[in-house]
Amino acid sequence: MTAVAVAAPSRLCTDAAAVAVDAGGNAVDAALAAIAVAMISEPGVCAPGAGIFITVGGPALDPVVYDGYVEMPGRGLDVAGRRRVVREVTTDYGGGTTTLVGPGTIATPGAWSAMGEAWARHGRVPWRTLLGPSIDVATGFPMPTACHSYLEFTHDVIFGEDPASYAALHPDGVLVPPGALVVVPGLEESMRRIAEEGPGDLYTGHLADRITSDILDRGGLVTPDDLARYRTEIRPALTHDARRWRLATNPPPAVGGAALVAMVALTEHRGDRSPRAVADVQREVLTFRRRHLGPGAGRSQALDGLLAARHGALSSPSTVHVSAVDEHGLGCAVTASAGYGSGVIPRGTGLWMNNALGEIELVGDDPSWLTPGTRLPSNMAPTLLVGEDGEVVAAGSPGADRITTALMMVLGDIIYSGESVARAVHKPRLHVEFTPEGPRVAHEPGLDLTGIDLPVRPFGTRHMFFGGVGIAARHADGRLEAVADPRREGHARVIR
Repeated sequence: MTAVAVAAPSRLCTDAAAVAVDAGGNAVDAALAAIAVAMISEPGVCAPGAGIFITVGGPALDPVVYDGYVEMPGRGLDVAGRRRVVREVTTDYGGGTTTLVGPGTIATPGAWSAMGEAWARHGRVPWRTLLGPSIDVATGFPMPTACHSYLEFTHDVIFGEDPASYAALHPDGVLVPPGALVVVPGLEESMRRIAEEGPGDLYTGHLADRITSDILDRGGLVTPDDLARYRTEIRPALTHDARRWRLATNPPPAVGGAALVAMVALTEHRGDRSPRAVADVQREVLTFRRRHLGPGAGRSQALDGLLAARHGALSSPSTVHVSAVDEHGLGCAVTASAGYGSGVIPRGTGLWMNNALGEIELVGDDPSWLTPGTRLPSNMAPTLLVGEDGEVVAAGSPGADRITTALMMVLGDIIYSGESVARAVHKPRLHVEFTPEGPRVAHEPGLDLTGIDLPVRPFGTRHMFFGGVGIAARHADGRLEAVADPRREGHARVIR
């Protein structure tokens, strides 16, 4: 059996990884088994109708990214002339969030396609074995504390309109409390189909028919042709050499990896990692992103400009992440997102869908400017570090634009300060956020803020606002280590 280190959102996820490893699986098998459980057992925070990025690599394998992110749907429809059924909702989540939800906000999901492609190329155990734990979890799972915290803001306004959503979260008329069982009718049957028929059932099979017919009937845009023509894009990872490490992450057209590389490169160029300098770099990169990578922007040229930072000049909300590294140095970092959640479960499937077309900050309030089949923007940045001595670190985080700032600080400490992975994850963080009054620095206690010339928003303790970085690592001596961020209720273990 191959030993594997895994960091994941919950013990349910690492238990699923252990099943894959016990069956002879490697880091990719472990990560896919874990993320499948996360997508169905983290209601509100993620969903089965999600998008995903999977980064795979190591000392003996050039890193690649499996892009299974969501696409603009609407093939065969008059998207601009069709009435989309959407609702605008505003919640207090994250200090105040406005988004669109409903069937008209569902984009073509790609997570299962990418998981199937990564498994076909790197997996060792049968697909049915990988999804066995997901079938068990689909019969009922405990409400996670982090999910409950999110749903307290959204369970009524986002998940209250769809009868299946409301019933799953309110079996007794009130929101399921933390630790109590969540049972989603239809979910177990759907997971059995995906396990037995393969991921293709979601794209050209029985589940595809059920999903598209219901979404179209309700005023959405996802057509059978959208699912049938969905293809995972396999891309060389975006890489950056820093000290004795090679960083490999999610490349364009996604935004998160480019922003991370820009932050790391600018920090290296300026030679200053003080909190003031970190805040300056974050403000510079995030300001560039807001100005040049907003809805309707020409992303290709803008991303080229963002990546000019490696030369020293700068011209989802809800997500889940799994990191895995095995004893042979194979690393796998997986991040999945369904946005804030559409609140919609296509009838009879038990599969919650994304609201990627409703994320106003990414696509605007009318996505018809996008051609069907276009990948949507994403903050996600599943990342590998490969060292000169054969070390491998797999890392990633949930947290919208805090994904890149959290990874910038954690990976920067590993690369430039030689910190242990555990200490790097536990150290205090800051994040430059943008308000109507201008940028300000949100920060945890324990940072020296001398010289910072922005307003500050202090947090009294370590907080999930600043991401939830999960790390799995193989060190130069072959030792495996896994670290879960205490800011979230994640779980880490080494499976032998």
